[in-house]
Amino acid sequence: MVTREIEDTGSRQPRMAATWNMNQFFTEVATRPGEYAANLLRHYNLRQEDLSPEAILGGLYSEDPIVRIGAIMVCGTIFDPIPNRQIMEKIMGLLFDPEEAIVRSEALYALSKMPLSDVQAAYPGLPSVLTKLLSESSNPYILTGAIELLLRLEVPSGMAVPELLNLLEKSEDPQVRGRAAYALGWIGGATVLNSLRWLGGRETNEDVRAEISNSIERISSIASIVPRRTQE
Repeated sequence: MVTREIEDTGSRQPRMAATWNMNQFFTEVATRPGEYAANLLRHYNLRQEDLSPEAILGGLYSEDPIVRIGAIMVCGTIFDPIPNRQIMEKIMGLLFDPEEAIVRSEALYALSKMPLSDVQAAYPGLPSVLTKLLSESSNPYILTGAIELLLRLEVPSGMAVPELLNLLEKSEDPQVRGRAAYALGWIGGATVLNSLRWLGGRETNEDVRAEISNSIERISSIASIVPRRTQE
């Protein structure tokens, strides 16, 4: 519990002492995600500057998963973070939170909202971490979030291809298969064309088949352009 006295700058008279529990604020953020952030800040007599890196880290290290979720959501939506290595590293660690899949999912979302150049500078191994998530998780939200972040990072061609092909073949969620197919069109390269054609012939979902077809077309068009440029 933290207490501070707020001064009314207009009348220069001290207002009633404001008392808030930062963990309670994070809990509100997690359980009322549709609530406008500014309303919650006013409700707890908080200012943007009260959401310091230290306060955020306190929530991220909480033993309560709801508090952790709220702190992560603050990083992704309310708190406009000054690049802070400790915060980024902690959120990175929460990608493998042992208790709650939603914690891992929100951690992915928060990272996607931070300046990616800062995230990569703080944790150059992020693409490998995301690839590991693709191979170990079965949660659709985590898988699609990891795929989206991989694409935003503009990883090298061939990165995570075995994991993406495995998801396209075996995932029971059509959205996961669709995003895997889309990603392969950008980072798969010509070596995945035969696999995409084979998987496209087996796919039963019309939208996923369309994504596979689009990826095949994209890879094929790039492959046809490269030799001509080489000859020139």
